[in-house]
Amino acid sequence: GSFDHFINDDERLLSPLNINKHLNPNGILVFDVFLGLMKDTPLSPAGVVKMGNKEFHRLVGGKILPDKKKVTILVFEEYEHRKLINRIEEHSIVGLIDRQKLHSLLGETGFNVKKEFSNYNYTDFKEGDELLIVEAAKVKQI
Repeated sequence: GSFDHFINDDERLLSPLNINKHLNPNGILVFDVFLGLMKDTPLSPAGVVKMGNKEFHRLVGGKILPDKKKVTILVFEEYEHRKLINRIEEHSIVGLIDRQKLHSLLGETGFNVKKEFSNYNYTDFKEGDELLIVEAAKVKQI
């Protein structure tokens, strides 16, 4: 999830360039990008963890901003005996990038995309999936 926090092309370019310098030849770079961020989303449930009498809820939402950016809202709620006892709300700015631009950027920085997945169970990525996990090989020193 850290790649989404590079909010412009300059920042996105510097990260793989730096990684390229530290990888051995044919080294592998693996990271994820939340393509599903590319639209306005209402605050929606994104997971619940139950531990004894407590429940921890996560909610996610956001709004598209100008210049290919989005404000992402994360809410964490803690319940005890079904009563809300703690709520934390976090707003952060993330950058938006599409798959084609990402492939181009990786090529510019000496990487070749080898595999793409849509989840952490290694399901092959297909157009329209919200999560993109990229496995890219270093093909040249930059």
